[in-house]
Amino acid sequence: MNYKIGRLAGVVAAVTVWLAPGLAAAQAPVAAVVMYEVAESLTFKVPKHTDDLAQAKRRLASATLIGRTIVPFTADPASPWTGAQFMSTHAQSSISLISGTGPIRGTFDVLKDLDPTRESLDTLIVMSSGQLHGVLDLSTSASGYASTSGTWQVKNSKGTFAGVFVVPFPYEAGYAYVDLTQAMGLTQLGLSFCDASRAVTLPGGAPGCRLGSEEFALGIPLTKALIILSTGE
Repeated sequence: MNYKIGRLAGVVAAVTVWLAPGLAAAQAPVAAVVMYEVAESLTFKVPKHTDDLAQAKRRLASATLIGRTIVPFTADPASPWTGAQFMSTHAQSSISLISGTGPIRGTFDVLKDLDPTRESLDTLIVMSSGQLHGVLDLSTSASGYASTSGTWQVKNSKGTFAGVFVVPFPYEAGYAYVDLTQAMGLTQLGLSFCDASRAVTLPGGAPGCRLGSEEFALGIPLTKALIILSTGE
């Protein structure tokens, strides 16, 4: 993908306009989750009379995300987010190649580590499982980010979500994300999208964040998602 780094100066303002109403309407944020896209497979829907991908109308994707940063904003023992340590998500999207938007749906597991003394994925136990439905907007992906919003449900708990995916792009000798801490109002929640030691200023003046070593898999820089979950609909 050809990222238009020169456009990043306007990204913060654009995300603020999109996300601020959603966060303002969120009466009770219950958790913030950071995940990384560790696998994705694509197909393209083309007219029946051709196999030419240039004539495709929709982008169909299946993705797997996993994260170990879950920040609960509630101490309610009945909340599925209380005590959660990991989250894994399997999602499918169908995106129009004309508008760049489309529906997204998926399932997720909220996980707890049975043995935190060693780094391993085989010690994660499912605390609860749920579903999500919403909209994914990839129309801004060439500027380094995409947005999503919708609803989630875990048994008797349900609510809404809003968040962003930041796409890594080459920066100097490595990779960087656009830093959306300010745009998402994360400081109000005691959160930050970027560790201060990795903060950089991108071309055009937008804030950015260098990727850490944990943000790669098999040497590939990973797309990062930050999702704010709230109660209510």
